Amino acid sequence: KEDRTWRGRTYASKREMIVAQEFDMMLKAGEIIELQEQPRIVLIPKPNQIVYVPDFRVVWRGGREEYFEVKGCWTAVARLKLKMFHHFFPKKNLTIVA
Repeated sequence: KEDRTWRGRTYASKREMIVAQEFDMMLKAGEIIELQEQPRIVLIPKPNQIVYVPDFRVVWRGGREEYFEVKGCWTAVARLKLKMFHHFFPKKNLTIVA
């Protein structure tokens, strides 16, 4: 856990922590104007709510919004939610970081 903890937060992987650190530097440099970790995106509303939680949401200096998913190992549920995200939000940008 210690090798994937930064600023009191424990990340799912060391790679995810490194990406968070890189985004933090870009935020301080002004390349990013907004950074959100673990944003919740409702794919299907209640009562049978399904939520997708990518690792990061970034708003770049020019205003473009982009989501990032840091993945080492894909589960069947993760693959399904990714397909649903693309289906329901085809114009949203999602980048996979492997």
